[in-house]
Amino acid sequence: TNSEVRKLQELLAKDPSIYPEGTATGYYGALTQRAVERFQKKYGVISEGTPDTTGFGKVGPRTLAKIQEVYSGGMQTAAPAATVAPAWRSLDRVRSEDGAPDQT
Repeated sequence: TNSEVRKLQELLAKDPSIYPEGTATGYYGALTQRAVERFQKKYGVISEGTPDTTGFGKVGPRTLAKIQEVYSGGMQTAAPAATVAPAWRSLDRVRSEDGAPDQT
């Protein structure tokens, strides 16, 4: 949903090297995809391919787990884990890579 994408954008924008544009619009377009790609490269999730072939630029299970790991400190102070977890689980539906070989 738009609110889930906006939350993703807000988290990625905390690191200007990942998301220098820093816009939180709620739209998963080219800027957000490039930010996800930079995040994946920086944290060793995946570093090449396409969204359809390797999951590069998509938020799937491995990328989601790394996002949770990297940004969990700030999130848990804002809300209890029980209320944050459902929102995180739904992020993988934002750009699901069902069927992608690497499923990052």
